[in-house]
Amino acid sequence: MTAPSPPTASSPTETSTAETSPTETSSGERHLEHAEVVAALATATAALDDAEDRPGQVEMAELVDAAIASGRHLVVQAGTGTGKTLAYLLPAVRAHQKVVVATATKALQDQLAGKDLPFLDEHVGGFEWSVLKGRSNYVCRQRVQELLDDRQGRLDLPTDDPMLQSVLTWADATEIGDRAELPIEPRPSVWEAVSVTSQECPGAAKCPSGERCFAEAARARAAEADVVIVNTHLYGTHLAAGGVILAPHDVVVIDEAHRFEEVVSSTSGLELSAGRLTAAAYAIGRVLEDDISSQLLGDASNLGGLLDNYVGDRLDPVPKAIITMLTSIRGRLDEAAAALRKLPDDKSDVVARSNRAQTQITSLSIDLATVMSVPDTDVAW
Repeated sequence: MTAPSPPTASSPTETSTAETSPTETSSGERHLEHAEVVAALATATAALDDAEDRPGQVEMAELVDAAIASGRHLVVQAGTGTGKTLAYLLPAVRAHQKVVVATATKALQDQLAGKDLPFLDEHVGGFEWSVLKGRSNYVCRQRVQELLDDRQGRLDLPTDDPMLQSVLTWADATEIGDRAELPIEPRPSVWEAVSVTSQECPGAAKCPSGERCFAEAARARAAEADVVIVNTHLYGTHLAAGGVILAPHDVVVIDEAHRFEEVVSSTSGLELSAGRLTAAAYAIGRVLEDDISSQLLGDASNLGGLLDNYVGDRLDPVPKAIITMLTSIRGRLDEAAAALRKLPDDKSDVVARSNRAQTQITSLSIDLATVMSVPDTDVAW
């Protein structure tokens, strides 16, 4: 299974079937053709504590090297103990091309970033690597600043919450801002208070803290790196967005590719839920003091109750009761957007909150319009 965007792709997986070799040469000829990669692999693996002869690893490295060199796709099935990560990483880092590695699990992403790539960097070298995660994985400097400055008591959790205080202390000291650095796993409500999603971030240009944004800094590092580690969800989002999230790249490796179809199906669609409407209502309530926010919270509750009646059903067409409710919600969002546009722009924190709320409203409104008039190419359920 390969991603449709980059011109070349090598995709190791444990469950997919293997294609034939991308070259027409015999095994011996192929070995000579890729002798440099084989030699580099031998040098690297010899430094392992449990070094051993792994013919399958060598063969896989040769095939990956050939796929990259010839610009052809490759699917590999390799069992446990083959040494798959080094078999695709080493030819990738020696290709002198821009490479993206997409992993299906956080554990594998951490293994690549914390073990395999540092190991290759030490014993092979000659490349720069970086890890890039979705925006919500990084602490938002602007949200943190607003929490520290806020004295109005309109937040969803008190600023003296012990866990929140621990996160704020870490946020003041971190250089990367990655949630994975935290020594504790924060409650969802705590992390939501100090982070933003792509659906609510207005972008660095509209944010007072944009020049110091951790997420933007991570993207800048990824743009300069030779090898970028992402998760498959972010890569699926990149494809769904038309290739604008990641920097242009030449090679993509989809690790655990048997799970990639499900991820791409998820990221290529949209999800409209009571939770999204609730989040937008809170964002609006942090800026506006009228009753629009409370009305939207009521709408969210009603929407959740209505959708419960259709769990597991295909909505073709979308029931009139849902259309009626979404029409009402869209009108309420339009009211909120109009009220936000009238706010004065003399306070940077108010502008920042307003921009985030307007970004959420825009995202929701677009999705509402899609659900209210489902394209022929889509399926609603």
